[in-house]
Amino acid sequence: MNSLALAGACGGALYLGYVLYGRLMARLWDFQPDRPTPATQTPDGVDYVAAKHWTVLFGHHFASIAGVGPIVGPVLACAVWGWVPALLWIVLGSIFIGAVHDFSSLMASLRARGRSIAEIADAHLGHRVKLIFGAFLWLALLLVVAVFAHFGAQALDGMPQVVIPTFGVIATAVLVGMMMYRWGMPQTPATLIGLAMLTGFLVLGYYVPIKLPFGEQNEVAWTVVLLVYAYCASITPVNLLLQPRDYLSTFVLYAGMLAGYVGLLLTRPTVQAPPVQSYSGSQGPLPTFGSANQLIGALALVVVTVVLWRMGKPVIYTLVPAVFMLATTIAALIYQGREFVSSGKMLLAAISAALLVLALVMVVDSIRAVARTGARAGAARPAEAAGAREG
Repeated sequence: MNSLALAGACGGALYLGYVLYGRLMARLWDFQPDRPTPATQTPDGVDYVAAKHWTVLFGHHFASIAGVGPIVGPVLACAVWGWVPALLWIVLGSIFIGAVHDFSSLMASLRARGRSIAEIADAHLGHRVKLIFGAFLWLALLLVVAVFAHFGAQALDGMPQVVIPTFGVIATAVLVGMMMYRWGMPQTPATLIGLAMLTGFLVLGYYVPIKLPFGEQNEVAWTVVLLVYAYCASITPVNLLLQPRDYLSTFVLYAGMLAGYVGLLLTRPTVQAPPVQSYSGSQGPLPTFGSANQLIGALALVVVTVVLWRMGKPVIYTLVPAVFMLATTIAALIYQGREFVSSGKMLLAAISAALLVLALVMVVDSIRAVARTGARAGAARPAEAAGAREG
């Protein structure tokens, strides 16, 4: 199969999904581009800060989602199941599940004055569901942060050329954030300065690799450094680090995508992988941290489904993805849990079991809350319900 034709077909499908299904989702959530957001209504200089421009906000979200998982995942899926299931998952999953989750979660948060999904769950499903969701998030994030810190440390130790660019983009992001939000510099010159610095750090890292002197403990040292950075980033105003960092990183992603498509146009390679093949292995279709990460998305879809229900809106567009994601991720957790028990990895087995129980309890509580209220049209909207909780 010609990969150029595949890329064109997938690009067309994603465009139609954006135009047609995206328009449907916008109507579902009463999307109005001119409606004020919490960042403009209640700015606090920390968590609620209006973006400099929509391109900055887009870059923040794009770089946040286009991480290692969405890039490596399809490659692994292709190796395990063949390129047809992997391609269908990328295209159909992005349109009907991923985009629906991201857009619906953001819109539900906007309607609730910028509150988190856990706080929205508190308003619509009760305080116990919020506590369960919070516990689930804590356990899941322990796995996710541990895994990414581990692999990040491996990358920094194994490829010392990336050390300077990795931490250079952090310093550059802080400078760009200060220039745009504190010093009043226009976006274009601030961006050009940031990209020039980022390019300089990439070149400097190539010629000046940094290797820690701790031998076998290098990975441990880098893990500590990354965890400290994660803490500092979590308490720094988002417009001074995370947002400009992601915004600048998107230009690297754009360059990579452009190079990939130019390569397709010039070489027009054929797909060598088998279209479909059966899975065989003992590690399970999803690692535990991957199951936990996807379960967060599934449970968020459950919450926004209840929000739509209480708004008197059709729920099938979020309910079906929620059920699908719950089924696949819970099955993966059960599969992995059995493997952990049989191999004596009891800590991972316990975490898998805890995640499974918390997810099931939250789903049951959600069903009970809907059955108990029976409320659809005329029920409190997200912002009103969240306000009631505050009072």
